[in-house]
Amino acid sequence: GARDADRLVAQLLAEQWAAVGVEVTVTELADGTGDLGDLGDLHAVIEHRFDAPDPDGEYRWWHSSGGAVWGDAVLDAALEQGRATADPDLRLEAYDAVQQRLAEGLPYLWLLHDRSAVVARAEVGGLADPTLPDGTPALPLVRGVPWLAGAWLAAR
Repeated sequence: GARDADRLVAQLLAEQWAAVGVEVTVTELADGTGDLGDLGDLHAVIEHRFDAPDPDGEYRWWHSSGGAVWGDAVLDAALEQGRATADPDLRLEAYDAVQQRLAEGLPYLWLLHDRSAVVARAEVGGLADPTLPDGTPALPLVRGVPWLAGAWLAAR
């Protein structure tokens, strides 16, 4: 499972860092340990996060008010700017600044990007392109969970 994969990744990273002189101690944390900001002396954590389809979905992890690992006033301001408007151009500008700041500060080492998938029988529809009750498009997957309100089952 995911825990076994995380153990293997941690061992591999520890070996690679040791090869270049970085002393590493791998510690496995129990589930529900808390936010990354509450982990004391830990300097690296393997986490499965950052899969929100909209950057505002990561506000909790990146903004210093949410217990972010890396509190940063410039990052906070850009996140707040993105959250404060519905104008797509202004949001793009704000989240470009978020991305730039994360690239400058490097609070995270991105190892991989998992793609979520929903698998269903051929008779099940409405999962790929869900719509809200007013007809506007909904986000298909949020945190790996599909929008089921528009799902349907074809008659046999």
